[in-house]
Amino acid sequence: MKGFMKSLPTISQHFSVELWAIEADADAPVDRVVHFPRWLVLPIIGSYLFGFSALLLWIWRHTIQGNRRPDLSYAVAWCYPLPDVWHVHFSAWDWDRRLKKLGLRDYRDLYYWLTNWISKSLATVFMSLWPSRRYISVSRSVADDLLAVRSDLNVHILPNSYDPQRFNLEVQRKHRQATRKQLGYAAEDVVSLFASLGHYRRKGFDLATQAMALLHDRRPEAKMLLVGGSPATLTRLRKQLDREVPSWPQWLTFAGMVPDIERYYAASDGLLFPSHSEAFSLVEVEAAACGLPLFLTRHHGSEMIMEAGKNGLWLEFDPVDIANVLESFVTRQWQPTAVPLMHAMDSDTYAQRLTQELLQALP
Repeated sequence: MKGFMKSLPTISQHFSVELWAIEADADAPVDRVVHFPRWLVLPIIGSYLFGFSALLLWIWRHTIQGNRRPDLSYAVAWCYPLPDVWHVHFSAWDWDRRLKKLGLRDYRDLYYWLTNWISKSLATVFMSLWPSRRYISVSRSVADDLLAVRSDLNVHILPNSYDPQRFNLEVQRKHRQATRKQLGYAAEDVVSLFASLGHYRRKGFDLATQAMALLHDRRPEAKMLLVGGSPATLTRLRKQLDREVPSWPQWLTFAGMVPDIERYYAASDGLLFPSHSEAFSLVEVEAAACGLPLFLTRHHGSEMIMEAGKNGLWLEFDPVDIANVLESFVTRQWQPTAVPLMHAMDSDTYAQRLTQELLQALP
């Protein structure tokens, strides 16, 4: 969504844009905003309610009232109405497979599995019976999942973007020293950053903390920085850590929600992201743009940013393996030799590419 919103000035040069949203910036460069009720902002289920509301409005406008249909309808995820262009930022099929392997340990996992199963089922029906003119996938892995549902889909890959004004190699020089002092890190500390707004089990928080507990026992200078998470979520995570890895206060720092995550990239020495399921994570793109080596599991989208041995190392879904790989970095047995961004692109290039994708989808 960030990439789309930043692309609107370029898109609006070629299209008259009507934006359907619950919230939109007052100065959004569009011709009209159709606001949906604020109460639709509900955890997880809100996206379904929004999609259903959009479908009802679509039927009312273009079926009952008979208004002319727009030349092009564009949607992110599986949202109603059935769009001409479907921009896919997540693979419900992949997360369904991963979650089955992980197992359901509590009601929260059951809830996530059920809502994801609904998304997967709806998307499968839509693509099988009413395929869109064009699908835009953020990674090759997600594109493969779409084509596994229906092999004749018109799928194009548009990798995620980053803002080069915020995320660049200069952030280390500008912010590293001050931010590390603010966080209480010593000069010899080697800090692994983990960033997430939520879905901590899917993103491998358990694996990361278990590995860091093992590593810190051997290398006390190894530390972990967690960025993101609401106060309620962080309270829950602290309670979980008290039960599972009680040594966490010695090596884990909670930064919470921050408006300037680039400063925390600057304070860190590497990105630790053993996620089970992604599409093409913005955290990985932004961290690489700031010069951080990447320590990633093989999940969807990691193939778009990782060049193993140069800008990072692969991790297995195992805390012992993760601890061993990180130890090679902490002890400087391995160091990155380059920081390629691989397939990620800057925001201006992304805006041009997305606009071309939309223009080519016109009838």
